[in-house]
Amino acid sequence: MDQNFQERLCRISSEHQRQQGLKPARPGRLARTVENSGYPIRLLLAVASGLLSVLLARYIRFHLVGVPEGQALFGLGTDLVLALASCWAVTQFFKFDAAEFKAAQAIGVTVMAFCMHNLAHWVPVPMETLFSKDWVVQQQKLAPPNSLYVFGFTFQIGEPEPSATAKPRVVYRN
Repeated sequence: MDQNFQERLCRISSEHQRQQGLKPARPGRLARTVENSGYPIRLLLAVASGLLSVLLARYIRFHLVGVPEGQALFGLGTDLVLALASCWAVTQFFKFDAAEFKAAQAIGVTVMAFCMHNLAHWVPVPMETLFSKDWVVQQQKLAPPNSLYVFGFTFQIGEPEPSATAKPRVVYRN
């Protein structure tokens, strides 16, 4: 055989053996856990951005035009358009480009749009601070606590709150 060819084969073989000895370092368990935990955290942030966008939309609309009586569907439509626009802005800012993040935002928008009146029942004082006492009273009259209010229809979620004016049932025994 040709001596130059043999030297070339040895050089290639030694380079191949050296590269086989170099293996990429696996990231540590903590690094993998931190990296993998980012996905569910981003999903929760997407849902939270949907929830907060409806709250922000209603806050802005309330302080700009108030809540006129009898225009609940128009108000809901306005809130949804403003909330979806703010969700789009959040999507651009946080890179929520995947379909599951957009779906999580849509779930957050839907839940808050149909359940926000519950906040007036659960935490009335902060809602009075954000909106007004009249708004809280209106929301409390709109639907009972622990319910969904969907386009004028109320659906109870879980156990209804006991009424303060209900009289206890008395059973007489002979």
